[in-house]
Amino acid sequence: MTTATRNVEPGRRTRILKDEARARLISATITLCERLPFNEVSTRMICAEAGLNPSTILQQFGTLDALLAESAKELVRRYTSDRDNWSGEPSAFSDDGIALRSRLVAWLLLKGYEPQQLRSELLTDETVMARQVAVLHVGNRMAAAWTSLTSMIVEANAIFGPTHQLSEQETQDVVQLVFAMREALPAIEEKMGWEAS
Repeated sequence: MTTATRNVEPGRRTRILKDEARARLISATITLCERLPFNEVSTRMICAEAGLNPSTILQQFGTLDALLAESAKELVRRYTSDRDNWSGEPSAFSDDGIALRSRLVAWLLLKGYEPQQLRSELLTDETVMARQVAVLHVGNRMAAAWTSLTSMIVEANAIFGPTHQLSEQETQDVVQLVFAMREALPAIEEKMGWEAS
């Protein structure tokens, strides 16, 4: 198993496992991205926050952008793993981690990062999709379409929401509209001829 070096005290180093090093780097990256503009986050800062040697990013991820991309994926994993179902509050619209992920992905795309490397794992995660089918009372096709649509709405809101300056009431109206649409999905599915599976 691959190891990474961690600074314990001056002049003394301890080896840690690859998985722990990766997790610490991702966690440190997310913490720094929450506090600083993305262009100010450096490899040295991340490694200092994680308590690891600066060469660890290169060893574990290859580049800072690859670490940022993996951190964006981790934010989605954290969000989906914390939810037993998505039938309650419209949490994705106000979730700080999802908003951070959306802004981070947009920033990486602007820097020229490959879009395929940033694809969300939501539609390929069988547990997430099974949960969506159960909560929405629709088939796989409609659940996948709805997940894609709402993901795009949430991402657009995170990136462009501040430019629209919606009032609290307008924001609540949008969320209510989305939830009304969600409740109508079984009827829409039937009207479209998509059989529930």
